[in-house]
Amino acid sequence: MKSFFLTTIFLFSLSFSVCAQFVLCAGDSLELNARSYNGQNIQWQRSVDGGTTYNDIPGGTTARLIVYPDNGDFFRLKVVLDECDTISFSNAREVVYPCRGDSQITYNGNTYNLIEAGCQCWIGENLQTTNYNDGQPIDFVPGNGDWSSSTSGAFVQFDLQEANVQDYGLLYNWNAVNTGRLCPQDWRVPSNGDWQTLSDFLGGNQNAGGKLKEQGTLYWNAPNAGATNEIGFTARPGGMRNFNGGFFFEVTSGYWWTTNSASASGAVYRSISSFSRSLDSQTGSKENGFSVRCVRD
Repeated sequence: MKSFFLTTIFLFSLSFSVCAQFVLCAGDSLELNARSYNGQNIQWQRSVDGGTTYNDIPGGTTARLIVYPDNGDFFRLKVVLDECDTISFSNAREVVYPCRGDSQITYNGNTYNLIEAGCQCWIGENLQTTNYNDGQPIDFVPGNGDWSSSTSGAFVQFDLQEANVQDYGLLYNWNAVNTGRLCPQDWRVPSNGDWQTLSDFLGGNQNAGGKLKEQGTLYWNAPNAGATNEIGFTARPGGMRNFNGGFFFEVTSGYWWTTNSASASGAVYRSISSFSRSLDSQTGSKENGFSVRCVRD
């Protein structure tokens, strides 16, 4: 079903320039508006081959036109100037969806699925990177005492077992999140607000956890309440490492950092349990080790 949400592009300048991208939610309508040329001999044009060739949009001869674009479509305005019948074209604008038409991303040697949810693009698996996006290594801190005393970004496998990485990703302390370099370029660790946007898209916190969880009991303990994996988020119970270095709650709970600091020692995280349908927001020690997802800028 097409959305009734309208996004407006105003095209005033009639000159050739570098094409600009305009991010639009998948399925939304787009309003093209050329109020400055109302009454002129105008024609809206669309390109579906990356801006190489343009075709007239049928009926697109009004100053205001509503279209339903696909990812990668380009639009421009053709104007015939009355005084000399000279044809000019506006700057071209490209429409891109949140995931830019991509279904996967490869980052530091790992390939992740991408999912679109409303106007957001999320990496559909827990992060596994051992390096920041500038190539610098993240500290691997296996020792309990070293973990609790670490003042820099750190990661670890759940229960120090490499086999857990493929199933659950890695656990990171909040210092790693706070570098701003944990996710790929043009991506970020989501804020609590980003998580709330996702939750609202799924109907609210009360049931969003179930809609994000992978179905079945291969990874989740029974009863895995309300699990539908509605958008392919495939949330799994990667457990946590607490501030003392102990590992807890694998197969029963998943924990994901946000970028929101709550105090000098605490930050906000999101959690899902096998016993609940909800997506909870809580505050925990920045020394904890939680999973991380990424959302596109």
